[in-house]
Amino acid sequence: MSKPYQLKEPIGPGYNMDPDDVRKTKSVLSETGHYTPPKFGITDIPDNQMIDAIRRYQKDNDLKVDGIIRPGGETAESLIAMGTGSRGVGNCRVCDTPSHHGVFHRDVCYECWNQHPVGLKLFNFPKRYVTPKK
Repeated sequence: MSKPYQLKEPIGPGYNMDPDDVRKTKSVLSETGHYTPPKFGITDIPDNQMIDAIRRYQKDNDLKVDGIIRPGGETAESLIAMGTGSRGVGNCRVCDTPSHHGVFHRDVCYECWNQHPVGLKLFNFPKRYVTPKK
């Protein structure tokens, strides 16, 4: 079973951020609607959009607005309490395998994208994006 949102190190300006923590943070903020991933998907590279999303999340949830998420801190605990990342941060929505971080779509792994076109209909993907089985 996948673990909910957990950080190894703080996330925010001025911190040396762990790439996995960055990816997790972008994923959960995307789930809450505070972060919009670029077309190429969620990356492990910190960016201003992620920090802005943290601040928006904090403001919307009456938390201290500093753009920082600390392990065990109020922002991290708020994200856990909301149930974000409960299926496993970055897990594929089709097979629930961790660490795929979709190539063609942020929520579906490469393997499922190419092998399970029927399952992809659940996400209303246009047919032109689904590689037919051979």
